[in-house]
Amino acid sequence: MKYVLRKFTANKELIRFMALSYFDKAVIFFLPIIVLTFFQDKAEYLSVEFIYSVSIVIIPFLDLGLVNYFYYVYRQKEGGAQIISKINNIYRLVFLSAFALGGGFIVIHYTVYPINDLIVFIIFRSLFLSAVAFLSSYYRLLNKPQNVLYVTILTNAVSLGVLLLYLFSDSSFELWTLFIGQILFCLVYMFKIIWDTYKTRINLRILEIRTTISASLRFSWPTILQVFIMMYLANYGKIHAMDNLNINDGVLLSLVQRLAMLIFLTHSSLLAFFIRDIYIEKNHKTINISLFSRYFFLLLITLLLIGSAIVGYLVVWENESLFSRSVLISLLLIGYTFISCMFSYFELYYGRENKNIIRLILALIMAGIFILLFNFIQTELLLKLSASMFLSALISFLLSLGILYKRNYKFA
Repeated sequence: MKYVLRKFTANKELIRFMALSYFDKAVIFFLPIIVLTFFQDKAEYLSVEFIYSVSIVIIPFLDLGLVNYFYYVYRQKEGGAQIISKINNIYRLVFLSAFALGGGFIVIHYTVYPINDLIVFIIFRSLFLSAVAFLSSYYRLLNKPQNVLYVTILTNAVSLGVLLLYLFSDSSFELWTLFIGQILFCLVYMFKIIWDTYKTRINLRILEIRTTISASLRFSWPTILQVFIMMYLANYGKIHAMDNLNINDGVLLSLVQRLAMLIFLTHSSLLAFFIRDIYIEKNHKTINISLFSRYFFLLLITLLLIGSAIVGYLVVWENESLFSRSVLISLLLIGYTFISCMFSYFELYYGRENKNIIRLILALIMAGIFILLFNFIQTELLLKLSASMFLSALISFLLSLGILYKRNYKFA
C-alpha cells in the first residue's frame, strides 16, 4: 500500500511539473509562430530561428561544464548543501564573465568591426539559456524543479505581452519585442549577482574557483564538444537557411523543427524531473525501467501528437503538388528529433560513470555519418539534409545501445 501511495505521489508530482513546464514551453513555442502567422513576415521569422539556432550552439561553452559537473560532484561527495552553494557561487562568477565577454563583442561590432547584425539578440539569448540551464540543475538538486519555471514563465510572458501590444496596435514587427524579456532577465540576474555578492560577502578563494572550474572542464569537456556537435547538426539547416534555401523551404524547415521541438521540450522536462534519481542510483550498470517507461510513454505520445499536427497543417496549407514531399521531409525531421532525445537519455549513463569520452566519440561518429550521407545522397537540398540528419541519428543511437549492452547494462 505504501509503495502504491509513493508511486501515485511521484506521478502526481510529475504531472504537476509537466503541466507547469508545458505552460512555460507553450509561451516560448508560440512567440515565433505569432511573428510568422500574424505579422506575415517570413524574413523576420527566419531571423528569429537563426538567433535561436546560433544561441543553442553557443551555450555548451558558456558554463564551463558546471551544469554537467554539478550532478556528478553532488553524487560523489558528502556535504550536498555546501556543494550546491559553492557551485552556485562559482557559476555566478562565470555568468558575470560571460556577460562581460558578450558586452565586449557588442562593443567591437558597433565600434571596430561588424560581426553580425543580430549579435545583441544572439548574446542575450545565449546568456539567458545558459542561466536557465544552470538554475534548472540548481533547483532540481534542491528538490524544487518548478522554481526555474516561474522565472522563465515570467520572462517569456513579458516578451509575449510586448509582442501582443505591437500586434493589436497594428505596429510593424521589431525583433527586440521578442527578446525583451530575456534581455531584462539577464540584466536583473547580473545586478542580483553583484548585489548578493556585496551583501553576503561571498568568500571564494581564487584557488578554490580555479580548482573547481579545472575539475569541471576535465569532467565535462567531452560533453561540451559532444553537445556542440549535436546542436550544430540539429540546427545546421536553420543556421544556413537564409543563404542556401528559398524562403518557402526555409520556413518549412524552421516551422517543422519548431513543432518537433515540443518533443525535445518533453524530453528536457522529463529529464529535469528524473535526472537526480538517475544519478543517485547506486548500481552504475542499472537502467531504471520504471523511469524509462514513463519517459518513453510520454515522449511517444508527444511524437504522435506532433506528427498528426504537422500532417494536418500541411493538408490545409501546403500546395497539393508538394504535399508528399513536405510530409516526407517533416516525418524525417520529427523522427530525427525523437531519436536524438532517446539518444540523449541513454547517454546520461555514460556521464553517471564518468565516461563522457564515449559521448564525444559517438557525436563525432554521428557527425562523420552525417557528412558522408550529405555528400553521398543525390537529391534536392532540403530532402538530402533531412534524410542525412535522420539516418545519422538512427545509426549512432543503435551504436550507443550496442555499447551499453557490451558494458553489461541491464534494465531493472
